[in-house]
Amino acid sequence: MDERRTLAWHETLEMHELVAFQSNGLIKLKKMIREVKDP
Repeated sequence: MDERRTLAWHETLEMHELVAFQSNGLIKLKKMIREVKDP
């Protein structure tokens, strides 16, 4: 059996959307938390 290990175009787009969503969430979190102090 010769299986292809590539993603379909819609699967690739979904992965891109998830990564972009997570990146935006991290940026918003970083902007909310100005400075983290080590106790």
